[in-house]
Amino acid sequence: ESLTTLGEWRDSLKQILGDLALLEKQLCHSSQAAEEEIKQQFANLEQELVSALKQRCATLTAEVASSRTRSLAPLQRARKQVEKELSAADTVYAEGRLLCHPSRDQDAHFSEKAQQFCSKVSDFERLPEVPSSSDVGTIVASFDASLVARISTGILHYGSICTMCPVLVTHSEQLPGALRVHWIEPEDDGVLDEKEYYLQHALGNVFEGKVEDWKFHDAYHGLETSAVVRALPLGHEQSFRVAKRSVGAKTYSPWSPIFVALTTIPHYRWDTRNHSYQLTDEGRIATRMSADASSPFLFSRELLFRTNHSLVFKFLETPEIWDDDEGLALVVACKLDNFLQPGAIFVNMEGEIFVDGRQTTTQLPALSKGSELLLDLELVSDDKIRVTVASYEKQATYDFAIPYSRGPQLPLKFAAFFKGKGWKIFVE
Repeated sequence: ESLTTLGEWRDSLKQILGDLALLEKQLCHSSQAAEEEIKQQFANLEQELVSALKQRCATLTAEVASSRTRSLAPLQRARKQVEKELSAADTVYAEGRLLCHPSRDQDAHFSEKAQQFCSKVSDFERLPEVPSSSDVGTIVASFDASLVARISTGILHYGSICTMCPVLVTHSEQLPGALRVHWIEPEDDGVLDEKEYYLQHALGNVFEGKVEDWKFHDAYHGLETSAVVRALPLGHEQSFRVAKRSVGAKTYSPWSPIFVALTTIPHYRWDTRNHSYQLTDEGRIATRMSADASSPFLFSRELLFRTNHSLVFKFLETPEIWDDDEGLALVVACKLDNFLQPGAIFVNMEGEIFVDGRQTTTQLPALSKGSELLLDLELVSDDKIRVTVASYEKQATYDFAIPYSRGPQLPLKFAAFFKGKGWKIFVE
């Protein structure tokens, strides 16, 4: 007995060591991601600042050039006028110098030329007007010295390091070809606003590779604290992360620590035994290929999994016309001659819902190509489930009796009833 107890103790210690190793990986990964984020953010900031500085420098330099050109224009006009009058004055001045030393040939006309000279001189009695210093002004570059200090202070306070998780992925539930991922807020941030969450996932275990090697894809945006991520490859690890923000806010919190999980439950598939239907996409898409009246029924390949989960049916193709008895169902037996009897929840293409053969008061919008039909299953007891049927944001919920069972699967299958060609239905 003591040996058994000691063995259990050793197993517990090994489990703790495994948990510690996982926490160490989580911490090292998050710190590496933080370092990469810091480098990237400051590289972006540097690029933006340098670009803004160059742009502002070019703008101010262009303003100086424009002001210089604008201010020089009246000065250049005045210069041309002064140079013109100076040239004229030089010419008259030269004539006057000649009159002061007349030659013999000029003596006869001296008086006349002297009068002409005096007349020309009288034209130079008024100097041309030129712009004053106040009119011309000056060009000075001025700067707010405190701006540099404010920018430097802002940069010195840019960014922060958070060692607490704003939101944390706690666990996941395996579903057929999917995972339901759950998260919580470990500590109250004091903000009473409603929160919305942003879930992403990447194929593979991020802890086993560099951060930049993994591409995350959006999986969920909304107010719930759990989400189903579908169409996951069987047995392949997925890395999840989640962030939060107050509703209406523009930015999200930092990402949560990475959570790694996988599903080992195969996705739901249609049965292969009805050859009137062709199956593709690993059995998830059924296409009605024959109008054989003897084989309109198509059932799921496996019984439904015993857990709270949803089935989603997508109508990829539909014929132009159909009958009222054609549609999709949830059944407790697969040897029914129709779905309008006890043991079935049936939804026809008109959106009418029948539970155990009786039509309910709620009717969904009519189904057609592109429509989606959701069947959400909630376990109530070993012999009862609660089924929510929904389409186009309208839904109805019913309690549905099933044969007593406690195994890993429910005694239920999903099914389809289509009589003619042109149907193409996807299930996940």
